[in-house]
Amino acid sequence: MPIAKVSLIVPMYNASLYIRDCLDSISAQTLIPFEVILVDDASTDDTLDKIKGYPVTLLRLFINGGPAAARNCGARSASGDVLIFTDADIRLGVDAVEKAMASLSQPSIDAVSAKYSEDTPQSDFFSQFQNLISIYRHRRLKESAAVTFSFFFVIKNDTFKRIGGFNEDMSYYEDVELGHRMVLRGFQCRLDPSLKVVHLKRYNHISLLREYFNKCAAANAYNLKQGFLWKIGNDNCPLGLKISGVSVFFIVVSLFFIPYSSKPIYIFLFIYSMGLFTFLVSCRRSFIFIVKSYTVFFEISVMSLLGLIYGALKLKNA
Repeated sequence: MPIAKVSLIVPMYNASLYIRDCLDSISAQTLIPFEVILVDDASTDDTLDKIKGYPVTLLRLFINGGPAAARNCGARSASGDVLIFTDADIRLGVDAVEKAMASLSQPSIDAVSAKYSEDTPQSDFFSQFQNLISIYRHRRLKESAAVTFSFFFVIKNDTFKRIGGFNEDMSYYEDVELGHRMVLRGFQCRLDPSLKVVHLKRYNHISLLREYFNKCAAANAYNLKQGFLWKIGNDNCPLGLKISGVSVFFIVVSLFFIPYSSKPIYIFLFIYSMGLFTFLVSCRRSFIFIVKSYTVFFEISVMSLLGLIYGALKLKNA
């Protein structure tokens, strides 16, 4: 039976820098018409001024509730048989909706997610680095992976209702949690490698470190609730990156033993370097970019470890 209608939902919070680029790409889709719902999550910048003139339905939240609450709000107002969620800092390829609908039409598929494109308009180091590391992590994911990525995520409306939507208690990791919940209830998620979108977000040094801390805190709190074996079975991080990340902890500990022996720190620095080698080669960037990446990955590993500790403590005290 043909799909009657599509509802595309875009949550936005202080998205002034990106929202026009996002909406222009939505307007240029090869598969139209469809309903576009923007949910403003209590923005404090001029985001609302930037969307004037676009044929969209605007919903406004006057208290910032986070991306999960904004997406659920849009879904409740949607009239489509299929819901498409995309973020305000995403640019779609002209055939993104058409490809997504083709993927969703396959038998037994209930949801489809996209991947990030190798291209990003941001030329600064931190934005380029984050885009490359996201792509590297997604490469090992199978098409049937038990994950969903809310930056571009397509799901049947009745399925979304049956699973209860996004978990509004989570400000990070809520899209991955939804995918896990779907699979546990017998639904099929697909990651379409041909479906790629451009991430427009610009990072700086501080925002990058903050994001890793917050995401790892939320991820660890969630995974600890599920149990250790759940974490092992659903960890999609490449082995090399995990080895490098863990070795950072031992490098830091080794600093305290330098007065007695410097060997441990050299051993763990070697392990860190070997774990990171494949990623650095895959970057295909200048030598200076590689050196910066080597250093910044160490920093984000430290922040990730701190985030994991914070998430565990927060769960314990909850």
